[in-house]
Amino acid sequence: MTSIAATVRGGMIVPSEPFDWPDGTEVEVSAVERDDETPDSPEEIARWLAAFAAIPTPVMTEEEWAAWERRRRDDREWELAHAEERAKKIQAGLE
Repeated sequence: MTSIAATVRGGMIVPSEPFDWPDGTEVEVSAVERDDETPDSPEEIARWLAAFAAIPTPVMTEEEWAAWERRRRDDREWELAHAEERAKKIQAGLE
């Protein structure tokens, strides 16, 4: 993995997905400019569709698939093990 998505929250950069880069990995951070306008003309829509179609399909090795499946399983097990604790925290926050 060479890049991840993240959002700034409370002055901190919060990754949108897990990553396994070792400590000391140098990173470059830049803001993504968003154009919130939806394409209106057929030409703008065609440009958007062409850009979308040009995105290469990701290819994962068997090892990467296995690691992904392990991570999903581990995440699910953690979520289930901590569900009651999280529910109590949410309930306490609502009181």
